[in-house]
Amino acid sequence: MHGHLAAPATTPVGAWLAEQRHLASRNTLEAARVEALTALAADWRLPHGADWHRKYHLLRAHLAGGADPATLTRDTQLAGVKIGSWLHRQLATWPALAPGQQQLMTALGLTPETNPLVPARRARRAPSPRPSSSWSSTCTARAAPPPPARRSASTATPSRSAPGSPRPAPSTAPASSPTTMYA
Repeated sequence: MHGHLAAPATTPVGAWLAEQRHLASRNTLEAARVEALTALAADWRLPHGADWHRKYHLLRAHLAGGADPATLTRDTQLAGVKIGSWLHRQLATWPALAPGQQQLMTALGLTPETNPLVPARRARRAPSPRPSSSWSSTCTARAAPPPPARRSASTATPSRSAPGSPRPAPSTAPASSPTTMYA
């Protein structure tokens, strides 16, 4: 069904395998079961993480099916997985990969020296009608002037001056009490 032992834990076989890995990590899995699983796949414990192993096996199955590695691009997708991007990351970070990961990739014929990824073709954008430097000056020239600043209401010196007339200077005298203000 999956062709590998990295089945998702959301499937019955994947849940069973996850339980077997859990038991093995606690050294409570029967030795005969460990041997049987190891005979099926040496990496059944998924030493590089489930996601890495699933993507590796997806790519391995694709290539085993007769696909030419030279047709891979960074945009290549298999079963909804961006396998081209994944492969690019593996090859770009080769020194950081564990030796076991490097061995698995080398067995597929995929190394930084044999990198089959061809740059993905990108759609060309239509040329802009105006250079970007003139665009900002055009927008600035068309923009309306900002509205005048709002005047704050002052209770100490109420004034009803006409718009645009100078504002009276604030008083430096101490504020009077409400009783003397209206007396």
